[in-house]
Amino acid sequence: MSELSRLKNNDDKTEVRIGIVPWRIPVFLLKIIPVFTKTYPNINVVLTEDVSPKLENLVLEDRIDVCVINGPVINKNLEFQQLSSENIILVVPRNSKIALDNYDFNKNQYLNSYIDIKALEKEKFILLNENFRLGKISRQIIKHHNIYPKDIIEVSHMNTAISMSSVGLGLTFMPESGVNRQTSEDNSPLYFSIGEPSFDFPLVIAYKKEKYENLSVRKFIDFVKENYKLFD
Repeated sequence: MSELSRLKNNDDKTEVRIGIVPWRIPVFLLKIIPVFTKTYPNINVVLTEDVSPKLENLVLEDRIDVCVINGPVINKNLEFQQLSSENIILVVPRNSKIALDNYDFNKNQYLNSYIDIKALEKEKFILLNENFRLGKISRQIIKHHNIYPKDIIEVSHMNTAISMSSVGLGLTFMPESGVNRQTSEDNSPLYFSIGEPSFDFPLVIAYKKEKYENLSVRKFIDFVKENYKLFD
């Protein structure tokens, strides 16, 4: 029996240790991993959740085999393959003047598809701290548009930033894949493009080159690369 056949026929238990950034946990935990383990029932998936820089270090230290993180990959000793790339968008409270000026609440439709960041210098912002790639990119967006907001709240979780924005505490940024444009609840925020440049937010799977020689690790990497967009 071939090594691949053994993987599918549950003869020998193996393990793949993966690290994932927090905002991608739902798609992996609820969609990708269940299908992968059904396809390869003898491969046990061990999951670690952390920010991108820490996950890179865990791979380098051989504490995990692969990591799914937001690029760019910092360490040149890691191989990586891109899974997706998406735009960063602006999250706006429904009860704000920005929302009133750019959204028709009677018709539930957007009057403008994007917001000029240059006009937001006096607004309150809720940003992830700089340990997160999204926190770094958010600050790059602000710097690119030459604005210097004085009122910035730092948080450590994207869902916290969105929840705070929903209740009117400020503006925030998020990847487009997290948007639910269909909701019209009273406290749901509005989502706007930030125009050009769009500040792409890549998602990659990274690993040591030698780890790809491990069949279980290679099957996981290949499975995610081939199927990620079907589940996202």
